[in-house]
Amino acid sequence: AVMSAFRQDGELGEVGTVPRLRAAASALHVPDREAVQWVAGFEALQKLRLRVQRARLGATGTHQRAWVPWSRLDAHARRELRQALRAARVVQQRIELDYCR
Repeated sequence: AVMSAFRQDGELGEVGTVPRLRAAASALHVPDREAVQWVAGFEALQKLRLRVQRARLGATGTHQRAWVPWSRLDAHARRELRQALRAARVVQQRIELDYCR
């Protein structure tokens, strides 16, 4: 499911991912603790993606995709990735529950 940046009245709403996640959490009456986990998960994924892209850009001088084999991630990055993916799964489950009612 894609969360539109447009509100129901057709006006442009939040456009950044973090504000859209917060707005969606508010609209879905998600507890604050869970909403914080949504944002933290997204930010962890972004941080990991940017770290990989920066390292590759510095090494090659060109932009490359952010895909990294699991075996090349250190223990800390693996832990962060697992937590971020758990948070993403919670978001997906919440949306599924709310839209399947």
